[in-house]
Amino acid sequence: MLFPSWAFLLFLAVLVPVYFLVPKRIQWIVLLLANAVFVCFAGLLGAVFMAVTIVTVYCAARGIDALFAKQKETLAAMKATHTKEERKAARLRFERKRRLVLIACLVVNVGILFALKYGAMLGRLSAGVFGTRPFGQDLALTMGISFYTFSTVGYLF
Repeated sequence: MLFPSWAFLLFLAVLVPVYFLVPKRIQWIVLLLANAVFVCFAGLLGAVFMAVTIVTVYCAARGIDALFAKQKETLAAMKATHTKEERKAARLRFERKRRLVLIACLVVNVGILFALKYGAMLGRLSAGVFGTRPFGQDLALTMGISFYTFSTVGYLF
């Protein structure tokens, strides 16, 4: 669905009244569902990429939070019985685990962004160099992928 189209105007004509008719506390749900519908109109592949981003960032954020809580609990328990160096080593182990979760999530999400933005170009380049059939030309760039990828990266940090 393109912005300058009748379909988009119809979409807005339905969405705006619904948004203002629902109670204020659930207006965000209307916008979330409208966004999902809009992304699906752009292509189901884009919705898949967005869903992967949402799930991986959610899981990474929960994992990082759980590791932080476990670190706090562990260090509090170690306070009376362990030396300062042992507590510091434990804190560094938790920090490494959190960093690993963050890096894994970044690799997945920035990898999707890179593949969608530069996959077709790299496919044509490799086809020219190696004389093979180009790959990646059928991947349509998902609308706003840079924005939501960097927004989620900012959220994780």
